[in-house]
Amino acid sequence: MNHELTLTDDIASELYSALDALKIWRIEDTLKALRRASGLAGQRKKLAEKEGLNAQANACWIANQYIETWRNYARCWQNLIEDSSDEVWASLQSGRVRIDNLDRLTGANDSRIGWLQKQLRYLDAAFGYNVFMSPEYEVIVAKCSICNQDVRSLDCTHIKGHLYAGEMAYTIIEECSVKSVSLVGNPANRMAVAKIANVAYQYPVLKRIRQELCSPLQSLKVLTPAKLVFGVSGNPGRNSPCPCGSLKKLKYCCLGEWYTTSALFEVTFEAVMTPSFFCTVPM
Repeated sequence: MNHELTLTDDIASELYSALDALKIWRIEDTLKALRRASGLAGQRKKLAEKEGLNAQANACWIANQYIETWRNYARCWQNLIEDSSDEVWASLQSGRVRIDNLDRLTGANDSRIGWLQKQLRYLDAAFGYNVFMSPEYEVIVAKCSICNQDVRSLDCTHIKGHLYAGEMAYTIIEECSVKSVSLVGNPANRMAVAKIANVAYQYPVLKRIRQELCSPLQSLKVLTPAKLVFGVSGNPGRNSPCPCGSLKKLKYCCLGEWYTTSALFEVTFEAVMTPSFFCTVPM
């Protein structure tokens, strides 16, 4: 079941105030207005739960998560101004989890959510991280967040990631053991970054964005296109697909040439969005 992102007039007014301040880098004013908006959504959700209005409670949950994602986004810029890269990354990943859930629950057809999702993804790309640590667990006790039953038992009928009376069902791991930790390139959870000890990371792309972006509401695009660099002799199998991507066998294409892949960052600054775009229902 797809849900809609709807904002009541009082919540939309506070969100507009927040984004109007964010547009001109007034981060503290932004966070204050977002706290007020979140408080209003929370009050409406409690009232809906009390009266048994499940659909309305779900709508309030959606609205509040949208507001909380904006808080994560605003904190990204606050921490970036303070040159706190680890805090930027933490706020960024929290925001990405929230916005991805919203995108899934709303059927990926809300342009307001889509803009914020892309903006967070491009900021993620600007860090340049490409190796992460991904643990594998043996789960011993896992409970449902809604009914507190074992998620593997027939007593639990809730589906992970779905909304029930204003709450999203998720799994609570109460007991587990770590079996292994792998180095991966595209993990489900991007929080655990593999870094080289005693190296001061400079984040040049992130710094360029901070210096040249005229507003946090300016649309951003960060791409890392692959470039093939041919050089010394190499020895992939003669009948293997050619590394250049031609879909031909190597012996009929780039035989005798080795390749590496280098990532070149391409940063594009686009239009500045208006606060009203994010506070009204898209047509």
